[in-house]
Amino acid sequence: MDELRLQIHAKDSCILLITETWLHQSIPDSAIELAGYTTQRHDRTADSGKSKGGGLCVYVNSSWCTNTVITDRHCSPDIEYLTVKSRPIYLPREFTAVIITAVYIPPDANANSAIALLHANVSNKLSRYPDAVHIIAGDFNQANLKTALPKLHQHVKCATRGDNTLDKVYSNIKGGYRARPLPHLGQSDHLSLFLIPAYTPLKNTVSAITRTVATWPDDASMQLQDCFDRTNWDIFEHQDLEVFADSVLCYIKNCIDTVTVNKRIRVYPNQKPWMTREVQQLLKHRNIAFKSGNRDHYSAARANLRRGIKEAKADYRRRIEDHLESNNSRQVWQGVQHLTGYKTNRDAAEGDLALAEELNIFFARFEVTAPEIQQCHAAHSSAVLTLEEHETTLQVVGLISGDDETAYRDEVEQLVSWCAANNLLLSISKTKELIIDFRRKKPEIPPLTIGGTCVERVADFRFLGVNIEESLSWSINTSELLKKAQQRLYFLRILRKNNITQRLLVCFYRASIESILTYCIGIGFNSSTAAQRKALQGVINTAQKIVGCPLPTLEDLHSLRCLRRAQNIIKDTSHPGYPLFELLPSGKRRYIIKTKLKKIQYNILEFNPMVLQGKVKPDSSRPDLLHPLNFVRFYLPQLDINHNRVIYLDDDVIVQATSGWLNLGDIEDLFNTPLKPGHAAAFSTDCDLPSTHEMVRSIGMQTTYMGFLDYRKQEIKDLGIHPRDCSFNPGVFVADLVEWKKQKITKQLEKWMEENFRENIYSSAMAGGVATPPMLIVFHNKYTTLDSLWNVRHL
Repeated sequence: MDELRLQIHAKDSCILLITETWLHQSIPDSAIELAGYTTQRHDRTADSGKSKGGGLCVYVNSSWCTNTVITDRHCSPDIEYLTVKSRPIYLPREFTAVIITAVYIPPDANANSAIALLHANVSNKLSRYPDAVHIIAGDFNQANLKTALPKLHQHVKCATRGDNTLDKVYSNIKGGYRARPLPHLGQSDHLSLFLIPAYTPLKNTVSAITRTVATWPDDASMQLQDCFDRTNWDIFEHQDLEVFADSVLCYIKNCIDTVTVNKRIRVYPNQKPWMTREVQQLLKHRNIAFKSGNRDHYSAARANLRRGIKEAKADYRRRIEDHLESNNSRQVWQGVQHLTGYKTNRDAAEGDLALAEELNIFFARFEVTAPEIQQCHAAHSSAVLTLEEHETTLQVVGLISGDDETAYRDEVEQLVSWCAANNLLLSISKTKELIIDFRRKKPEIPPLTIGGTCVERVADFRFLGVNIEESLSWSINTSELLKKAQQRLYFLRILRKNNITQRLLVCFYRASIESILTYCIGIGFNSSTAAQRKALQGVINTAQKIVGCPLPTLEDLHSLRCLRRAQNIIKDTSHPGYPLFELLPSGKRRYIIKTKLKKIQYNILEFNPMVLQGKVKPDSSRPDLLHPLNFVRFYLPQLDINHNRVIYLDDDVIVQATSGWLNLGDIEDLFNTPLKPGHAAAFSTDCDLPSTHEMVRSIGMQTTYMGFLDYRKQEIKDLGIHPRDCSFNPGVFVADLVEWKKQKITKQLEKWMEENFRENIYSSAMAGGVATPPMLIVFHNKYTTLDSLWNVRHL
């Protein structure tokens, strides 16, 4: 502490951030206090899985800020963070607060899990405080926050431990700080960092704009009306309608200029867009009341200012909504640009209609007839040649077999000849060659030459908005999509900050963000990795929090786009993929009628998957086990079933008859299985499996509760269920819906679903799903045993 006091005495700092404090509850705040600083600490808890080490501490200089509060804190085995919100005494007008997040990620932590937790916290703060300064600093070890939030800027360029940069400082201000290394503090093995502010306020970097506006005095409207009444409109009549309209408009403009007064105003770059003359007057009255020293007048002036600001913001919001709801696309785009500050206003070029017509005639004389692209076709069946008409982009794709490149190189030569014959010039410097070869031993391939110049060979290139890699992976394309989507999220936050209605927020999201995420989703979704899909889904989750309503998931968007694409192909008989699709007009109902099951009376019931929100985590090593239909068995009483007893069968169950086809004797016997008093269901136990008993016991102990529950968790230990108790399989069971409702089985199952949502308490490594464990817990020793032959597994 003495060394720290010496450091702050030599260098006055606004904030001191310390990681790995090793503080614990037995050390009081008075022992670590610094004169003139407010202490905000977060000690390591038992949730981290470690008994010592860790801990975070933030000191805030009282002369810089006296209003600080802890907004978030978290401690887990993967990450510890502490978020402090500060409202300094002075800030540039473009900022409203300073949000500091101290971070410590242990060396043995799961970096992906840590970044996911930190991303959720930072995204929430960025959405809640879009105009604040956000600083995320600490010991990140090998984790990189820019993979999740590419819009943040990293300010530490020097090594902090050995040759590695483990300590990093991120912020939402480009070039906001310059990091300078300082000696180690105490026995720390990391260098200390001193961040020097390098940000220049907008008012010093961007000049104020001077504008001329026309103001209407109080009697201007009456004067204009009097001018029109005394005008002889007959003198403007003319046979040419254009001359007549032009003369009338010029006269009206002259009258308006006569009754209005032009004023020159200055607009500063950090001025709020909702600032009006009335608000400025109220602000002046507030300042005058403050200087007068009259407390009552000051309170009344403050109240009036708050009401005036609220009304000005409401008026500005309505004006922006009118822009967004307008049928004029140009006006909508200009409104969004003005609101988000996407582009600065540019003055219109000086000129008149005669100059525009002269330029048009001058450049149109060079116009020639473009060559017909239909004349360019591939001469070999192993090659495909495409030509993008609007961008004049040519592409040759060749399939090389047996190391014979003759056909491919011949196609390139014919393409060069075709371009020369049609007065097209190939740019060799922009021509790229990409080779896709998955062989382990790749031979040396001679370079491709055009006109004696070697074509550059690349590992990836961009074609029609998609980044194609030689490995056919989607990492670069996903990174580009994430970068663009994160940029558009900023604009969505600005719209949300201005209290735009939810309907318009959803429209803006679908037009500017969803359109980016779904571009070529039919190709890239199944080819991308689970981590890439999770990153893209993270953008949707963030947008969902900003908008405040559910949005379609990436998987739903993929299914919808593929279905639409298939429907369009079916309608287009000229499409190459038309023979691959066959339309089934009536769906499953028509299919069942044509089979031997046509005599069965059946009903198709609907299940609303929205009941699973907040109960099932979207991330899983086996996403097929998280399909909503796997949880229908939990909500049997909520389905439209007109029976007191039902038989539940999984969708992968094969029903086998004893003799003939569809002998219903077996299924009737199962339906009539007597249930013991107080039992709501009957299952087959796993320990009574017939011939597959030994095989199943060798597959991860899935015949006992040990294979489904994580007995390291205290919640599981408190159940009192022995790990070696026999489990049962809920793939086939008989349920008494009356008893089910009486015991509130669905509520009990939802409780354990929510418990696992908060903290993983199931053994996912063995069972692989979350649908079976809740039933094992709720029905433990409370079910009737079915004969093992009713449910033979692992065939």
